[in-house]
Amino acid sequence: MSQTSRLSGFRPTKSLTASWNGQSNTYFMPSTDATVVMVGDLVKLAGDGRSPTGVPTITRAVAGDPVVGVVVGIPLSGQGDVNGVPDVSNLNVFNFRRANTNAYVMVVDDPMVQLVGQLSTVAGFTTADFGLNVNYRATAGNAATGTSGFDVDIATKAATATLPLKIMGMQYKLDNAIGDPFIEVLLKINNHQYGSGTGTAGV
Repeated sequence: MSQTSRLSGFRPTKSLTASWNGQSNTYFMPSTDATVVMVGDLVKLAGDGRSPTGVPTITRAVAGDPVVGVVVGIPLSGQGDVNGVPDVSNLNVFNFRRANTNAYVMVVDDPMVQLVGQLSTVAGFTTADFGLNVNYRATAGNAATGTSGFDVDIATKAATATLPLKIMGMQYKLDNAIGDPFIEVLLKINNHQYGSGTGTAGV
């Protein structure tokens, strides 16, 4: 049984169509954005492109927002000015994107990629929840470790089509079973900004 929380936001595992090979795409966060972003955070499109490289601009998603993908990398070379010249004044902060800092981040944005995320609580969760939709919690991460605080808000489970995530099952491993104090579930982004429509109803 899993007695330890492995909270680290969301992480991609595989594609439902076998078309994803681990690829991520580059996005930009301008210094006017006051949100802190960590690997494992969900992000959304900001609706413009304020980078000279022409890549889209994103911001940290807030619970309930449609999502464009999950952050999987924040390279040192991507934080600094808009051209990607790094600010090396404090190397300890490069495990996350600082607030109000120009930064390029790597995002897995394929609508068909399956994610893993930890439940906010196991109370009331059963396998009958597979197929339902759910919200996420955009809790602040740990600035000391760069660990994302995002998790699955299981209290919001419902058939509502516009909820941003769909529960697909459980992460298959020996220490991840019903009754464990910490459970990881498999998810698909249901309300994806590169998808068609605003999601499908849960069952």
